[in-house]
Amino acid sequence: MGLLTTVIKKQETPTGINNSNLSANDEKKILLNINSRIEDLKAQNMENAKFLRGISRKIESELNAMREAEDNKSIEVYDDSNIIESINKVQKSLEEISNNDILEAISRIDTLLNDMNVYDVKEGIDKINKSIDEINSNEVLVEIQKVNETVKGINFDQIINELSTINETMSQVNSDVLLIEIDKINKALKNINSDSVLDEVAKANTKLDAINVNEVINEIHRVETIVSEINENAVLSELERVKKLINEKNSSEVMDTLDAKIKTLNAKDYTDTLLEIEDRIKKNEEKINELTAKVDRVATMPTMLKSIIEHNNEDAIGRTEELLTELNRRERTKTDGIKMIVNVNLWVSLLTAAVLIANILGII
Repeated sequence: MGLLTTVIKKQETPTGINNSNLSANDEKKILLNINSRIEDLKAQNMENAKFLRGISRKIESELNAMREAEDNKSIEVYDDSNIIESINKVQKSLEEISNNDILEAISRIDTLLNDMNVYDVKEGIDKINKSIDEINSNEVLVEIQKVNETVKGINFDQIINELSTINETMSQVNSDVLLIEIDKINKALKNINSDSVLDEVAKANTKLDAINVNEVINEIHRVETIVSEINENAVLSELERVKKLINEKNSSEVMDTLDAKIKTLNAKDYTDTLLEIEDRIKKNEEKINELTAKVDRVATMPTMLKSIIEHNNEDAIGRTEELLTELNRRERTKTDGIKMIVNVNLWVSLLTAAVLIANILGII
């Protein structure tokens, strides 16, 4: 059980690795290095299996030689020296099978496992978790945290069980069972369908691209332009026309009232509110870009990790898309409300001015 003990001890060792400076390329190199080491271990296991089969064939050949010697020996000439000689050959062959060779082969496997830095796997996962935690949105963070917990909860028990099975098989010196177990692992790795993972990532990218933030920004600019044109053209032109009419009647009181009204309308500036809405939409766009970048990073991961997080990542991305769409819908609603308020204030102001002028002129 030396191999299993080694893996368990490395998992129980506390980690204190600083992974804040790792880039996506560093993560990819770490994961590729781990896959390379696993392939080296598999190759070493195959060599050990060949070594054990060679020993078995050598013993079998010696036993066959003994049986052939017994069959060829004449019953009348029964010589104990021949039997003793055959037994000595078998003993000599068995002495050539050194237990140290078997222990050395197992030690090499143990050394390979020691060289596999489990910290590299944890480091890469911690880096991904940290990147996800940096998303500054409560609802998005809750959904991403679920994926985060799933990734943190990668169960190494199955891997340990496989190593335990291999370890027990090696201790029983049963090369056939060992080869069967290795073949199972190879088939399990081949069954990981990277194409399906990439297809799902492409679908997620399509959904994210469907959120057209540019249309929202363009709508904000259009409303801002309309409000600006209303303030500078329609309202001022109308008031200036009324002002001119009253000025012809030489009414200073009416002039003062209209001047105050013009100042009041000019003071109502919605630029800050519109800029605030535009800033929020830009932040939503940045969040979408961040999510797109993270999806692209998932596409570059080894297929083993992608298969682990693929089924959880699809639901999280869907909920994230719905959340961002809802946020943009609220911003549009708020923009429409501001537009309506501007229009109402405009016409109320015009109506008030008209009533005031009518009162002054004695129409009402």
